[in-house]
Amino acid sequence: MTNLKLAIAAVFLAWPTVAGAAPACGPLKLMNQVQLQRDPETQRVFIPVSINGVEKSFLLFLNSWDGVISPNTVEALNLPTFKGDGFLISGDKTSHVSEVSSVEAKIKEISFGQFRDTDRSLPVRPSMEGVDGYFGFRYLFRFDVDIDFGNNRLQFFSPEHCEGGVLYWQAPVVGVASLGRIDSLPVVDASIEGHNLKAVVSVSTPQTTITRRVAQSIFGLKLGSLGTEEFGDPNTPDEEKVYQHRFAALSLGDLQVKNALVLIVPDLKVRNFGDQQTTASRAHSYREELGYMDMYLGMNVLSKLHVYLAFAEKHAYFSPAAAVGAPGPTTAPAVSQ
Repeated sequence: MTNLKLAIAAVFLAWPTVAGAAPACGPLKLMNQVQLQRDPETQRVFIPVSINGVEKSFLLFLNSWDGVISPNTVEALNLPTFKGDGFLISGDKTSHVSEVSSVEAKIKEISFGQFRDTDRSLPVRPSMEGVDGYFGFRYLFRFDVDIDFGNNRLQFFSPEHCEGGVLYWQAPVVGVASLGRIDSLPVVDASIEGHNLKAVVSVSTPQTTITRRVAQSIFGLKLGSLGTEEFGDPNTPDEEKVYQHRFAALSLGDLQVKNALVLIVPDLKVRNFGDQQTTASRAHSYREELGYMDMYLGMNVLSKLHVYLAFAEKHAYFSPAAAVGAPGPTTAPAVSQ
C-alpha cells in the first residue's frame, strides 16, 4: 500500500472581501510547485522526479493512474521488481492503444517539489525508449492542478477555496468548461464548430485528435479529400492511416482556438481488441473506454494555454498562456521533511 507523506507549507492567496464581513469560504492555497521541462519538437512536458535520491525526468502523463517506469531506469537504479496483478496503461501515440504491464518495481522514495512519497511500486512498461518514466494521475487528482504552459510551471492548490476563485493570473479571456474524471482521464466539455464533444486533456499527446467515426458521422468529412489529407507515412496500411483537418473553431467554454489542426485517427482499440476482457485486476473492457475517447485535446492546442483543473469543483479554466517570465501567485517555501 502507498504511504503518502505530504510535507507541505501552504501559502495563502487572499481574495478581497467586504470590510468587516467574515469570508464565506477559504482563500486559494498553494501546496507545491515544480518547474517543467518542454520537448521543443513534440511540446510534451516533463517533470523532474527524484527516485531513491537520484534525479530523473518523467513525462507528465495524465492517461495512467499510477504512472510507469522504464526498464532502463529500473536497471540503472538497480530497483527490485516483482510480478504484480497487472495495470492497464494507456498509450501515448496518436492511436492511444493500451497495453497491460504485470511487472512492478519497488521504490523506497519518490519526490517532486515539496512532495515526498515512500514505499511505492510502479509498473514497468517494456515499450519505452528515451523516457525515464511516466508521471501518472495518482498525485494530481486530490488537488487543483494548475499548468502554466507559457512559463512551464506546474502548481498544486488546495481544492478548499471559494468556487471560481482560482484566477490569480491576468487573462484577456477565460473559458470555463465542465470537468469530469473517468478512471485516470480528465475529461472536459469542448466543442468543434458547434458540435459538443467530450475531450480528454492529454498533455502527453502531441496533436489534438478525433476518431474517424466522429469525423465522418458528426462532421461529414471524406477522408483523403481536399482539406482532409493524409498525415504521416503514405505507406501506412489504410486501416491505420491518420488524416488531418483544420476546423474554423475549437471552443473551451468562451475561449476559442481558431483554425485548429486536428488529426483524425482510426479506432484501433475496436480493431485490435474488440470487447475482450483482460485478467488484470485494474483493467476493464476496452469497449467501455471508447465512449470518452472520441477526442484528445493535445499539446498543439494546450501548449498555447494556461490550464487550471479544479477537480473537486468540477470545472476547468482555460486562458491564453501568460508571457514568458510572468510571475506565479508566489513561491512555496522550503519545508522540513
